[in-house]
Amino acid sequence: MTAKRAITAFAASATLGLGACGGDEASSTAAPEAPATTKREAKSCPDVPVPGHLAKDVLARGLTCDATVPIANMAEGLGRAAYTSDGFSCKPQDAADGKTNYTCTKGSATLTFLYG
Repeated sequence: MTAKRAITAFAASATLGLGACGGDEASSTAAPEAPATTKREAKSCPDVPVPGHLAKDVLARGLTCDATVPIANMAEGLGRAAYTSDGFSCKPQDAADGKTNYTCTKGSATLTFLYG
């Protein structure tokens, strides 16, 4: 009887131990590592064609490259004025050759581009 109890106790503790390990592993892999990293690291996006102009040197931090397109397009015809688009506040700064550098922010997300 003693050996049978020892085997039963061992099996029960092994099952509980595996359940705990599996739970810890699931918790650690479920942490949103990639989105946090994406918000901190800027990624280079393709140029955005704007009627008569081009948004170049597009860098996005905390948003997708696809999401940069409508924001950059809103700069059209503003003559270096500040603007808002999709909740982003965009501020202009003079650049060389009559172009404009824009920095757009929304919380921790940032978009920068050269417009002209």
